[in-house]
Amino acid sequence: MSFPIATSNGQIAVVNGVYYQWIANDNLWLRVPSVVTSTNYLTLTNYLTITSPIASTSTTTGALVVAGGVGVGGNVYVGGSIVTTGSYGIIAGVGLFSAISVTATNVLVTSTSTATSTATGALQVVGGVGVGDSVYVGNRVGFVGTNSMSAVYQFYNTLTNSLDTVFG
Repeated sequence: MSFPIATSNGQIAVVNGVYYQWIANDNLWLRVPSVVTSTNYLTLTNYLTITSPIASTSTTTGALVVAGGVGVGGNVYVGGSIVTTGSYGIIAGVGLFSAISVTATNVLVTSTSTATSTATGALQVVGGVGVGDSVYVGNRVGFVGTNSMSAVYQFYNTLTNSLDTVFG
């Protein structure tokens, strides 16, 4: 028996009882130890280890490629980067153990929780906040924990198109 002439990425061929998989990026047949094929689903009662060193650079490359969605009932630990080409949603809270860098055009918080203290509201920051450009506030601004020093606050008033100054 010989290898098929017409090929598609990931295609499996058995030649003399040996399994081969077509790797389109490298234009070659790669010998694989064996193949498990299921047209419906595959259930493992213990665990699965994939030892392939093939890195992922897209949704169609890597040691494990899943065409559909993935449902995970427990924790997920990632040793490298997480890259998404679409949107994502978080149903519960997120704990960050280090800094997070966001390179998106916009970050939108859609919660409508009203802030009544430093520990409430749709977005809460425990530490300081540094802003490199304008800040627009749609309602009230509250200051908590000021010391005995006087302060000067300037606000741009969009109704009067002027800068208002408040001494505190």
